Amino acid sequence: MRTVNPARHRARRQHIVDAAARLFATKGFERTTTAEICGAAGMSAGNLFHYFANKRAIFLAVFEDENSDKAARMAAAEVAEDPWSALLEVVDLLAAPAREPLAPALVMEAMVQAYRDPEVEAALSRDTADE
Repeated sequence: MRTVNPARHRARRQHIVDAAARLFATKGFERTTTAEICGAAGMSAGNLFHYFANKRAIFLAVFEDENSDKAARMAAAEVAEDPWSALLEVVDLLAAPAREPLAPALVMEAMVQAYRDPEVEAALSRDTADE
């Protein structure tokens, strides 16, 4: 059995997510095919499905920040001595994704998919509830 390098695995997943995000933002979830994601990521379908179970899982991964320390930063803000600094930290933390160029199109696509698919809506709502 082949050993998996966790850092390389995370990097490859992120590469797929980045390629898919560009497609989802320009074409939408429904009109983006897994073949197009494979082409954009430079891999075969078999390799793609080693990292993700299906296209929905890739779409949801676009909205997850696996390298984020958001939970720790939110917890630190809750107990910070200076409420003003804590508020600014939280605003900066929550506003950061909006600075991404693909954000407006991806947010719109997320809203459409959440309306159509209760599982997507539930997954996207988890972060909102925590925030």
